[in-house]
Amino acid sequence: SARASVTTTGATHTGCSYTQEWIATYSNACGQSAGAQTVTYTWTESQKPSITTLATPINYGRVTNAPTFRTDTLFSVVDNCAINPIVTVVDKGIIQNGCDYSRTFTAGYQSSCGVEADSVSITYKWINDIQPTITLSDAALAICGNQKVVLNAVATPAEAKVEWFDQDNAVIGTGETLTVNPSYIAVGGGHRTVYTYKVVASFCNREIFSIMTVNVDEPLTGEIIGDRSICEGSTTTLDASSYDADSYTWTSDEDFTGIRGGASLIVKPAHTSTYSMNMSRGACNNIEDEFTVEVTSLPQIAYIDSIGILDREIIPDDYFGTPPYYYGLDNEDANEFSVKYNLELGSHVFYIVDALGCRSEMEYTVKAPMLIFPSYFTPDGDNINDTWEVIGLKELYPDAVVKIFDRFGKKLIEYKGSDVGWDGTYLGRDMPATDYWYLVYAKGFSREISGHFTLLRSK
Repeated sequence: SARASVTTTGATHTGCSYTQEWIATYSNACGQSAGAQTVTYTWTESQKPSITTLATPINYGRVTNAPTFRTDTLFSVVDNCAINPIVTVVDKGIIQNGCDYSRTFTAGYQSSCGVEADSVSITYKWINDIQPTITLSDAALAICGNQKVVLNAVATPAEAKVEWFDQDNAVIGTGETLTVNPSYIAVGGGHRTVYTYKVVASFCNREIFSIMTVNVDEPLTGEIIGDRSICEGSTTTLDASSYDADSYTWTSDEDFTGIRGGASLIVKPAHTSTYSMNMSRGACNNIEDEFTVEVTSLPQIAYIDSIGILDREIIPDDYFGTPPYYYGLDNEDANEFSVKYNLELGSHVFYIVDALGCRSEMEYTVKAPMLIFPSYFTPDGDNINDTWEVIGLKELYPDAVVKIFDRFGKKLIEYKGSDVGWDGTYLGRDMPATDYWYLVYAKGFSREISGHFTLLRSK
């Protein structure tokens, strides 16, 4: 029997679908060919793909930076249904648990026939070896007196733990901000109390600290010392040194323009003035006080009144000064008596002092008046003109010598200027009514003064 010839080109596939053709042909001895016959077989491969990796899980320990990875070379897949199959890698990202970090890569694959390979995961672990940092908003603060202060410290990384410690190293707070209320304590005579705070940032068994100080300055206390009231034309010193400030600035709208410095200020206001002071010490700035100086007018002497040959009265001008007034002469102390008696001839300084101690003075000359020699007297016992005496002699020339003579030149009496005048008798007898002569001499006279007068008696 004759047999056909069978041939095949082999199996071909697309994805998981396979095909193979078989072709039968025949030719007889006479060279005649039969029609070719073809048989085609198709089938589907169902073998499960597999994922492989050469990588192994790694624990890097402490590292300063997170590791980097190439996911394209971590995994490969075997799939007899695919040419150059590509695995799908899922990255869960960096996961933190406290100071521990991890990163897991999971590979997955599904064949074109819908068959999934078993997933394969690789996990890497490490500890971030990060040195924490602290940034202080202000390492040194200054406040005036007792008040609350907010301390600020920014720590990195953000997960760092922040703690605050006082000077006794006791924990007083946590977090990046802390409110404290330090107070000034007077110790050793200084004006400042210093508080020290330590802030510690810790992260993954590493820590760093910084020091912050708060200077608490003593509030300024004191007073301006000076004369509240002064006399016109006088000066006074305003002293603010009790405040013990570092700087002083004085201003006054009434007395001067601009500013003046220093703890004390010498002023001579023309009228009542207020002086404002601004001072600072440390964090205690722009502390103000003021002082008003009242300027009172000086008492004035209106005039000096002559009330006797050597007696003078000081007449005040009631419009000036502050009563009651006190009156003085030359170097004598002032008293309440305005009349001054028995003054010496020549220049004097009369002065007046008011209730506030303000004083003014006036120069005045007591001049020698004309001596008056009476032309007659009447010694008749009526206490009117009973003696003959030179008016003004007793006050001006108490040591003068007076001699009285009758018309025959007989000396009837001799007496001093301070004595009582002649009463018209001689040796106890009344002298007759007639004319009599006198001689008067005193130190300072250029010559003796002579003249006559009449003794008159009633009948």
